[in-house]
Order: sequence, then structure tokens, then C-alpha cells
Amino acid sequence: MQNAYQSQSNPPAGSSTAGTALTPQAVQILEGRGINLELALELGLRSGRKGKLGEEILEIPYYDENGAEVNCKTRTISGEKQFYQRKGGRKCFYNLAAIAAWDKTVPLVITEGEFDCIAALQSGWAAVSVPDGAPAKEIGNLESEKYAYLSDLPKDGILILAVDNDTPGGNLLNDLIERLGRHRCRWITYPKGCKDLNDVLLNHGTTGVASVLAAADYVTTKGNYLLSELPPIPKLDGSPLGIIDVHIRRGDFSVISGIPNHGKSTYVNHMTHILATQGWITTFASFEQPPQTQHAYALRTLAAGKPAKLLTPEEFDQANAWIDAHYNFIVPDIDDDDPTFEWVLEKMEDAHFRYGSNIFVLDPWNELSDSFDRKNMTKTEYTGHAIKRLKRFANRYRAHVMVIAHPAKMKRNKDNEYDRPTLYDIADSAHWANKPDLGIIVHRDDPAGNMTAVHVVKSRYFDDIGRAGVEYQLEYDEDKKTYRQAGPLFSHM
Repeated sequence: MQNAYQSQSNPPAGSSTAGTALTPQAVQILEGRGINLELALELGLRSGRKGKLGEEILEIPYYDENGAEVNCKTRTISGEKQFYQRKGGRKCFYNLAAIAAWDKTVPLVITEGEFDCIAALQSGWAAVSVPDGAPAKEIGNLESEKYAYLSDLPKDGILILAVDNDTPGGNLLNDLIERLGRHRCRWITYPKGCKDLNDVLLNHGTTGVASVLAAADYVTTKGNYLLSELPPIPKLDGSPLGIIDVHIRRGDFSVISGIPNHGKSTYVNHMTHILATQGWITTFASFEQPPQTQHAYALRTLAAGKPAKLLTPEEFDQANAWIDAHYNFIVPDIDDDDPTFEWVLEKMEDAHFRYGSNIFVLDPWNELSDSFDRKNMTKTEYTGHAIKRLKRFANRYRAHVMVIAHPAKMKRNKDNEYDRPTLYDIADSAHWANKPDLGIIVHRDDPAGNMTAVHVVKSRYFDDIGRAGVEYQLEYDEDKKTYRQAGPLFSHM
């Protein structure tokens, strides 16, 4: 295996105020992590005292392709433990020079931290580390500056992603796979009790690290696995809606239905506003609400907390800026034919990468119901196929896909009123009731009133999403375009 010890041989001291040697306490820390001291010095690690209080520090310098120091991570090793980087330092791979020296007949290891990188180097592998560790959440926007340093990697060559075995590590794993290409990425399985390569080094030595890396398997799969062989995926944390006891999760597919003009779209507008305050970005594919008029008015009102018609010019501009930060819209050109399902899927994918969208609302589904070539499909088969594609999209891009669907033409009862519909009443197929992770019916007993029943009729994951069979009585505030709980809960279980 390629020896990468020499990749940063004899680096310059740079502008560090720490010494070029290692203090006894730094030596104790490094030896406690199994780090080879000769290699640590070769890589430029140094320690000393710094700051008004004279805290003892350990510095891990970053060098560019020419050996110039461009950044430095500092850890205090006396007093209160702190970590920080040089202000304005370049974000690049740790041990960047290893990329130029990389023999592509063998894989390059990418680790989550510098000590993990050094563990790989000590074990005879070419390795670099990401500069910022793992993110708390996946970053869907492929153009995010956080991963700009990946441009230093060549477009070919096999990569072993040795991230930490925890939720942030899973986020980093998926972010790197999406940007570097599944076909060239391998992932590793750690021995029991080990979270990262440094743990493997401490518990199993350099031989253990080398064995773990040699056993790395491709992310692209052959179809049959033991549970222990499957790559980790991030936990699907839900965002609470507040007005009802329901959490919206990435990777899920939901259906909202109800009689036309009973408030489905208005309720979803408020729902996405609540999610926007928690960092979600919504793409609307709305075929009944022009973004420039109805949608804009509702969203400006939600952003400002008062009717959009009462906004000052400054408040109007602030509301528009807030909408641009949290919403985007799929809108066919005026000369285009009616949008097809395939066209909308393509635009959804574009919105995910361009804007970082993680919730997609198709409103209403009925506008797309004839977009497939159904020559060889029944309506039920066509609907099932479409839902399968939407669920696959949600899972692939870690997004929530929400479809608003009208029920089929309903008959009036003896009181000349429409009975409350169910998911089975949605046009074309019972798949609307059987396949969603979350299903909600929005209904007004008095269509002209401001009381709305929101009935959670389907929840595939009670513990994570919320309980099905619960009906919430909400009061609608026309001026603010919002809902609040205004009545008792009803259980339909």
C-alpha cells in the first residue's frame, strides 16, 4: 500500500505562535490516542502556550499544494477545552499534498478528522481529512460552499469514506457520496466498540486499521445484504407542526385531501410557513394558485404576520426577501403544453440542487392525472407507478413529498351536504390510501365558516410522525392566513 508519510515532509512552521516541538502534555495526549510522534512532527503538529492566560495548546497546521501553511486548527490542552481555526484560513483537505502524490491504483482514504487521517497514514494508506468534520444535517444544495474543497480531488480514482459511525458521520457520508459519485466510493464497517479509525488504532493497532480499510465495500450494491453490511443512513428527524401533533420528516410521502374550497391549500401554506421557521425550503408545483398573486399574497401575509395589503413598502420588500429565502415555484412557461409528470419530476430535482429544497408540494394532483401515456396502464396502475416514483424521489433526496389530491366527484346526502371524504375517495386509485406515510383530510362542516377539521387518517410511523385517528378542530384567521387549535380533539380509533 502507498506510504503517505512523505506527503507533507518538512513543512514550514508558518505563522504559528506555538513551538515547533511537542510539550510533555501534548506528547501525552498524542500517545494516548496512539499517534506516532515522529509522524506527528513530520506533519507539522506543534504545541506551546498562547493567549493572555497562557493556555497550553496543540496546533494542527494545514498546508496547500506548495507546502505553505494556509490554515491551522488549535486545541487547548490546559484549562477549559476549546477548539478553533484560524480566522480567514483556507478550507482545504488536511494533508492536501497526498492528493498530488496519490497513486490511483490504490484507493485514497477520506476521513472525518485529522487523528483518523493520521491513523490511516500510520497504517500505510494514502489519506486526507475533511476540514470541518461532519454536518448536523445533510446539505442538499450541491453548490454549497461548505464542500467547495472537494474540487481539489481528481474526477477519477477510488475513494474510501472513513467517516464516524454516528448520525453526523452518516450525514457526511451521504453528502460526499452525492457529490463524488456512488460508483467510486467505498464505505467501511468498524469493529464492535469503535466509532472511527482512531478508535480502531487504539483497540486493534495499525494492522487493524489496515484490515478495516482493505475490507471497504462499494456503496453501489448488488442487492443482497446482511444488516451489518448496509451503509448507515441518517435518522429521519421530524419537524413539529405545532398546531397539530404531527411531525414532518424527510424521506416521507404524504397526501392531503378534502372537498374543493375547504381549505386544503390554505392549510398547507400555513404548514410550510411553520416548517420554514425551522429551516425547511419548500418547492410549490401549484397549478391552481398563481405564484405572483394568490400564493404571493398568502405567503407575504404569513411572513409579516398581518394582511399583505397593509404592508409598508419596507415590510413588503422584507416579506418578499423572506419568501425568496424559503420558497420557490415550478411554473410552466405560458407557451408550454400542460405540464407532464415527468417534467415536474425533472423540475423537482433541479430545485433540490439549485435551491436546497427539502419539501415539495404538488397541488393538486388532478392537474397531472392525465400526463402519463396510459396506453398500457389502467388508472390504478398509472397512479401506483406515479406514487412509487414520488416515494423514490423523497427517499433518494431525503426530502418530503406532499401531494394535494381532490376526491372523485361526490354526491350530496339527504341534507344536500357532502359527507366528509376519505383517502379512498381520491380519484383513480385506492393507492392514495394505502401507500402514503401520512394522510390528512381537511374539512369544513360549514364551508363559509372559519372552523376547520384536520383529521389525521393515516400515519405509518406512530412514534415518529404522530398518531392516526385524531381529529383537530382549528380556527382559521383570515387576516393572518393562520390556524390555531380552537376545540377538543376527537379520536376516531
